[in-house]
Amino acid sequence: MKYWIINTILALTLLFSINVYATDYVDRQHINQLVMGGPSSQRQAAQSMYRAEETNTKVLDIAAEVLFQNYNKPGKTEVDAAAWLCKTLGASKNPRYRSVLKIVSRQADNAKLRKYAGSSLKKLSGKEVKQYKKGSVNLAKIRKKAKKNAKKNAAKQSGSNSKQSISSVQKGMSMQEAYNLAGDPTSSRSHVTGKAFSPFYYGGDTSRVIAYYKGQGRIIFSQSNKYSRTWRVVEVLINPNESGYP
Repeated sequence: MKYWIINTILALTLLFSINVYATDYVDRQHINQLVMGGPSSQRQAAQSMYRAEETNTKVLDIAAEVLFQNYNKPGKTEVDAAAWLCKTLGASKNPRYRSVLKIVSRQADNAKLRKYAGSSLKKLSGKEVKQYKKGSVNLAKIRKKAKKNAKKNAAKQSGSNSKQSISSVQKGMSMQEAYNLAGDPTSSRSHVTGKAFSPFYYGGDTSRVIAYYKGQGRIIFSQSNKYSRTWRVVEVLINPNESGYP
């Protein structure tokens, strides 16, 4: 009994440390995309954060500042990026960003963006908390640090395998994002689900792809609807005893 308790504690400690590392890595990726990328990268980061239900205030503050600085920039991609940033702040359910969304919903030049900001605002409670204020985050300083770290990591990883463990992969990521992080699987297989046989069902999860990683576990992908060509992570199963094959 004593050894069982000790082993359980050790296993939970290891699992917690893996999850913390994975979260830190993904958050850094999001921050880099937000501060160093253009509107396409910012949109991709916001979409990933939205699907992962981001709650890290440090990352959300950066997202809020990026939104503040860009919400009236013209261009379809710029508007899309700002709209996704609004959705991300709303999905966080953190009332800290109520004032940000209120300003965008009233002052954005684009009607579509005002609409998304307003609908996202409704998801936040009226609880009195300290509001995020424009300029609270110094994007230039963060950008400078991110570039410095990128150069350091590039030099460190040069000539070595820079792929991450599948524990770095999070729910909501696209298949390409997951493979970029963890590398190609040892093997994979696909199958349809019971939903595919319902003639009146038009939603997602009608088929799945399972990617097997020897010695790590499995990543399971599905589609948002039966006509979508984009596969997204629905579950990551960590298993050190994974054979790598079905």
